[in-house]
Amino acid sequence: MLFSHNPGMKIVGRAADFCGTKEKREENEGVISMGKKAKSFFFSGSHFLFLFFFSHDFHRKGRKMDLIVNKNVKLKEVEMEDAPSLYALIHANRGHLRRFLGWIDATEGTADIEMFIAGSRQRRMIQNGTDYGLWYKGRIVGVVGLHYMDWINHCTSIGYWIIENMQGKGIMTAAVSRLIRYVFDELGLNRVEIRCAVENEKSRAIPERLGFTREGQIRQGEWLYDHYVDHIVYGLLKNEWRRA
Repeated sequence: MLFSHNPGMKIVGRAADFCGTKEKREENEGVISMGKKAKSFFFSGSHFLFLFFFSHDFHRKGRKMDLIVNKNVKLKEVEMEDAPSLYALIHANRGHLRRFLGWIDATEGTADIEMFIAGSRQRRMIQNGTDYGLWYKGRIVGVVGLHYMDWINHCTSIGYWIIENMQGKGIMTAAVSRLIRYVFDELGLNRVEIRCAVENEKSRAIPERLGFTREGQIRQGEWLYDHYVDHIVYGLLKNEWRRA
């Protein structure tokens, strides 16, 4: 099962705490509501959103930014037009994805995907992360995301998932490698974190293959339908990055 833990959607819930005016709080509370409606579609966790005010012109003030991985693989930021194909992909792979992703049962139709994409676009606009469709030979096969952008401490977190029949082809390793290069070389960040369930060996193989350090274990870090799972925390610093 190749998917990492994705702490990110509930980031939005902290925004209103750090914006001074009543009008600004109400504006950000609207974003909070969007995050709740999205049913934490890919993300569950909490980080402080106010750090986006110190960004380094991330995505050129929120404009769409796609990444070429290789001749077969691209990372394209999710847009509303992707919702039907993304939902069809998830629906066809529920059994595979459900083992380590807690939002599967709550994803009941294209409208849920649209809410996720709307939330992703909100984060992009406020320079606090984004989500990419993972495209292989012209079709979407998964998602890779930057959950948040901590512009003060120069760090971020990456999460990902891919459908079962696309595992074992090196697609995700190549995609995450390209995203790390973008984070370090173009965004100027210093640290990337990936969290994976202890039992999710295929997901854990990605950071291990890319030179991450296993930094610790979070006991019962996630509630997954009817049980808790522990998370392994992997970290990579810019000066440790082994470029392919």
